[in-house]
Amino acid sequence: MMTASGNTGEPLSGSTSGIPKIGIVYMHGTGSSPEMQHDKEFYSSLREAGYLVEAPEMCWSARRMYDQPYSVCLKRLLPAIAKLKSSGATAIVVAGHSFGGNAAIQFGATHTGLLGIMVLAAAFDPRALARDWEVRASIVKARKLIDRGRGDAVDSFPFTTAKVQLRTKATVYLSFNGPNSVAYMPANTPRLTAPLLWIAGDRDFGQTGPGYAFNRAPANPLNRYVMVSGDHVTVLRSGVTPALAWLDEISGSSRSSSKGEASAH
Repeated sequence: MMTASGNTGEPLSGSTSGIPKIGIVYMHGTGSSPEMQHDKEFYSSLREAGYLVEAPEMCWSARRMYDQPYSVCLKRLLPAIAKLKSSGATAIVVAGHSFGGNAAIQFGATHTGLLGIMVLAAAFDPRALARDWEVRASIVKARKLIDRGRGDAVDSFPFTTAKVQLRTKATVYLSFNGPNSVAYMPANTPRLTAPLLWIAGDRDFGQTGPGYAFNRAPANPLNRYVMVSGDHVTVLRSGVTPALAWLDEISGSSRSSSKGEASAH
């Protein structure tokens, strides 16, 4: 595992005063962007509450639409974390909506030193998508292109069961949709080392409950699965209150831990 700073240095958590200044990296969902109204309203609410926030454009934005492999996309978080740190953040929360939530979990599964993982309507299941015959056929097509040495050639692939066509490289397509995709959340939540907040909308039929992936996370008294009124998009509006409450909770826990460590020395 890497630390949240992206190297083998000290994990990015805690502060010399015992009061953490929390920085949040927020990732939008597929086909969205940091400037989309629903995304911007959510992370702006976090800023208004006093948190430092960075919202990078990810490679699954409407403008980019999967122009890099999944693992390469996540490297965009490292300069965002560095920027938060240079602005005074002493503890980092990685957050995201929809596929951005998927990415927050994957990042948390492969990086230590985070204060928390916060997801809203976390989505995308490559194994479920592979049950669709067109997606299965495209996985075979991508493998054949790679076998023929054409893995970096751009081609058309169906992205979802909604038959959305995606033009990208075979290598990129398999990093998201292949059988070895790191986007499978039930395999990632058990590897988390920070508490997890999962907010789901009661009218979001893609949210199947805590048994899918949330309950697989390591036991932590700060883990929370919260159901709010809303669909896949409006969960961002309904989710502000529980998000702020949880951030306050983990901030207090970190402060208490710091005091305990200080008294032990």
